[in-house]
Amino acid sequence: MHLLKNFILIVLSLLTSQFVMYYFIDELIVVFAASPVPYILGRFLLAFVIFGCFKFLMKEFEIESIYINLAMILYLVFLFSITLFRGNSKSTDSNFMPFNFLTYASEANLSTFTAAVLINMLMLAPLGAYLRIKNIKFAFSWQVILYGSLIIEGLQFFTKRGSFDVDDLMLNTLSGGLAYLAVGLIHKQIPKAQLSNSFRKSS
Repeated sequence: MHLLKNFILIVLSLLTSQFVMYYFIDELIVVFAASPVPYILGRFLLAFVIFGCFKFLMKEFEIESIYINLAMILYLVFLFSITLFRGNSKSTDSNFMPFNFLTYASEANLSTFTAAVLINMLMLAPLGAYLRIKNIKFAFSWQVILYGSLIIEGLQFFTKRGSFDVDDLMLNTLSGGLAYLAVGLIHKQIPKAQLSNSFRKSS
C-alpha cells in the first residue's frame, strides 16, 4: 500500500511538473538555455519539489535521505547546465556596481525585470534549503552559498556564456540564505518527535 501511494504521488508530481514547466517556466529558461538538457532536468527537479510538497501536506515529514540527495544532485546538474549550455551571450559586459539592476528596471518592461530578479532569487534557494535540512550551521552554510554563486558567475565570465554581475552574486546569495531560514521556520512547525526523526533520516 505504501509503495502504491508513493507511485501515485510520483506520477502526479511528474504530470504537475510537466504542466507548470510547459505553461509557466519554459519561457523563462529559453532566455538562458540553448540546449534541451535544462528543460528535461528542470521537469524532474520540479517533480521532486512537488513530491515533497505532497508529502508535507499529507503530514508525512520523513523523506528518506536518498531522495533528498538525489534531488540535490539533479539540481546541481540543472544549475550548471543552464550556465554552460546557454550559448554564447550577446552581452559580456561585467558589472561590479552593486544595485545596478535598479537602473535596468527603468529601461526594461516590468515583466522582464521581475522575471530576471525572480530567477536570480531562486537560483541558489534549493542549496540553502538543502544545507538547512542537513543541519549544516548557518555560519558555514552562507559561505558555501556565496562560493557557489561565485563559481556560477566565474563560469559565465570565463566561458563567455555570460558576464560577471555583482548584483546576481548578491541576489543568489540572499536567496540561498533566505531559503535556509525559511526551512528552519517550517521545521519549527513540525511536531518535535517527527522533526527529530526527519532530521535523522536526512543526515
